[in-house]
Amino acid sequence: MKPHDKDELTSWLRRIAGQVAGIQRMVEEDRRPLDVATQVSAVRGGLAKITGTLLTSHFEETAALVLGADSARERRELIDELVRLFERRET
Repeated sequence: MKPHDKDELTSWLRRIAGQVAGIQRMVEEDRRPLDVATQVSAVRGGLAKITGTLLTSHFEETAALVLGADSARERRELIDELVRLFERRET
């Protein structure tokens, strides 16, 4: 993983941790469900961003391996891994 990606992920994870703590406080304080749901949605968006960054990084690394693979079998296994990666992203 690139250092820039790692820094970005760390920043997003800290932000999400703060949002989750805020959601917990909101629930404890009996805040309006719509307000809590809005914050939950923000956390989900942050997690989606993290997932996208992780999958992109993995794709880049795996694609480089595919291009450098010596055997057709190895290339096929790596391509299958990339396909599973895309399938996971769609769910």
